[in-house]
Amino acid sequence: MDALRKLWKEKHDYFNEFSSIDPNHYSNEVDYSNAIENKKNWMNKYDKDNAYKLDPSDYDCEEEYLNDLRVCWQDKYDPKFKTNIDVFDYDTEADYRKSLINNWQETYDPQHRFNSFQFERFTTVDDYLVELNDRINWIKKCDPDGVYNKIDPSKYDNMFQYQHVLDLRKAWKNKYDPNNEHTNIDPCDYSSVEEYHKALMND
Repeated sequence: MDALRKLWKEKHDYFNEFSSIDPNHYSNEVDYSNAIENKKNWMNKYDKDNAYKLDPSDYDCEEEYLNDLRVCWQDKYDPKFKTNIDVFDYDTEADYRKSLINNWQETYDPQHRFNSFQFERFTTVDDYLVELNDRINWIKKCDPDGVYNKIDPSKYDNMFQYQHVLDLRKAWKNKYDPNNEHTNIDPCDYSSVEEYHKALMND
């Protein structure tokens, strides 16, 4: 019987992911297999790639496993509790992370001036704030009067790219509307000089 149980183990838990489920505690393969599948379902539901290395077979109920995962999410994304988002309100890591990002924006960018950040790059609010403060400094240096405030600096990787875009709009304006006769047409609203020029001609 021991040899048979060893075969069950190799068949259903070859990588020993569910070490706490002992085939010796089961009288038949079906019951052992069902126990493994139950724990696999928990993992597939909450941590498909087993990124947090929690063995669901260590837990008697699904909620206990999920609660320990929630603690892992908290430690990863908000270890210093800088937001008022309660991780225990969320059943998936993605939903928790999405709420954190919304909180970062509402707290530090309430006007959503910097919407083009690739938020998957940021793990914590501190990571986000480094990039956000960089962009704010770019604006202070390149556009202190807010003339080009429709251009989102978070679209650009560095200040030189951002400055280049501003310089282009300034050049368009100086060439086609030097006397500011078309105050209702903002070069920031156009992606090419041709589009901007056409809009001026039709004004």
